[in-house]
Amino acid sequence: MSRQERPGTARRILAFVPAAALMVIIFLFSAQPAEESTEVSVYIGEKFYQAANDLFGFGWSAEMIAGLTLQAQHVIRKIAHFLEYLLLAAMLFHGFRVNLSAREGSDPRRLWAAAAAFAGILYAVSDEVHQLFVPGRSGMISDVIVDWGGVLTGTLLSVLVVTRRMHRMKKKQEAADNG
Repeated sequence: MSRQERPGTARRILAFVPAAALMVIIFLFSAQPAEESTEVSVYIGEKFYQAANDLFGFGWSAEMIAGLTLQAQHVIRKIAHFLEYLLLAAMLFHGFRVNLSAREGSDPRRLWAAAAAFAGILYAVSDEVHQLFVPGRSGMISDVIVDWGGVLTGTLLSVLVVTRRMHRMKKKQEAADNG
């Protein structure tokens, strides 16, 4: 993308708004004391199991749903970490795609992916450090590893989507040139 083709300032800033909004949400969840964080996780888990019970007619009692929720807390939290960082990486990738140009002859997807992955992993580490200062919370390397998996998956999916879009545009252009 040459300088003349670069989007305007407003569009360039707006490209990062979704990622910034998600970062704020992650920060706010991480700022919750341990007891409040557990209450939110339990609430979400109970709603999930209740919805599954209603949808599939399992016939689970309230006690059974509560028990399943407590047993699944660790898994629910790890899935949430993975998904929020997958989404963050995709949003960062979009922001960098709008804002960064690669040198002539190089593949811009590498630059966008590297920038998104670096920013996502850096935010994951900073989030765990932040939790060291929240009552009852602790920064956990295992959470950073799960977050890292989400960041890499989100980045890879973004590269695949953009690659497919570029391939389609190329085919469409070739068809127009030949037609």
